[in-house]
Amino acid sequence: MLTSLHSFDVTDGQYPQAGLMQANDGDFYGTTFYGGYHRAGTIFKINSAGVFKSLYSFNGASGENPEGGVLQGSDGNFYGTAYIGGANNGGTVYEMTSAYTVTTVYSLPAGDESVQDGLMQATNGVIYGQTYLGGAEDDGTLFSLSLGLPAFIETEPTFGRVGAGVIILGNDLRNATGVSFGGVAATFAVLSNSEIRTVVPAGALTGTITVTTSGGTLSSNAPFRVVP
Repeated sequence: MLTSLHSFDVTDGQYPQAGLMQANDGDFYGTTFYGGYHRAGTIFKINSAGVFKSLYSFNGASGENPEGGVLQGSDGNFYGTAYIGGANNGGTVYEMTSAYTVTTVYSLPAGDESVQDGLMQATNGVIYGQTYLGGAEDDGTLFSLSLGLPAFIETEPTFGRVGAGVIILGNDLRNATGVSFGGVAATFAVLSNSEIRTVVPAGALTGTITVTTSGGTLSSNAPFRVVP
């Protein structure tokens, strides 16, 4: 059965094109291509009960017409792209804090413009994206953006029962000395510099997975859910 949770009315957004992203707070975040105070697009959130809040209206200077969704970075803030606007009218990469303050972290040059998709963050902390136009042949580009965000680990899958096998992906894992599920130590085997095999230990609860290495402790970018 389909349940309609919210109907946009231009003032809170118009034409949502990208998918939703569930953040660590459990709410879903997304963007609209048009609408908002300046008719340049919005960022919004909604929960599973349909409680909706428009968080930010783009104004041209911060970007305009976001086609991609938002990414929650390893620092807890949100990142995304706007198709046009910014200092060069070639689109922007923006950051939104947990207090919903938006700043432009990069304005794309006019020769490498038009970001239609969202961003992804690699486990080394670097953000990657692509542009629709620009580059040597004006056929688009791939780009990386280093903002000093912390490195992290991710798991495959993101849930499992006690005793289930889990693969941990990351960087500089070869010298790992410990793996824990919410503080509960787990047995593990280092397969490569970017991969560890482990199992969900007895007593583990839903929460953060950590890997201790010679360079410090890496945490999972999302809570691992222990299922009954």
